[in-house]
Amino acid sequence: MNKIKSFFSGLGATGKKTVTMAMGVVAMMSLTMFSFAADPADAAITATMLEPVLQGVKDNIAVILPVGIGLFAIVLGINFIPKIFKKFLKG
Repeated sequence: MNKIKSFFSGLGATGKKTVTMAMGVVAMMSLTMFSFAADPADAAITATMLEPVLQGVKDNIAVILPVGIGLFAIVLGINFIPKIFKKFLKG
């Protein structure tokens, strides 16, 4: 335990963040290894079970995407049009 404490005390703030992030990535990867080791024939969830969920996601994206693009255009217009007018009126 003392070796670990001395290792972390020698690192700066950036080093501590990097080591913590690396430890988190290793933990996540070790959890996913078990899911790939399972036999696909024993899988509790099959591709046919996921089809309605995927279709629902696709349908929602098809509805939300045009609305999102419209809102994005409005926000950009509100932010940039006054700046453009100010630039031309000053010059």
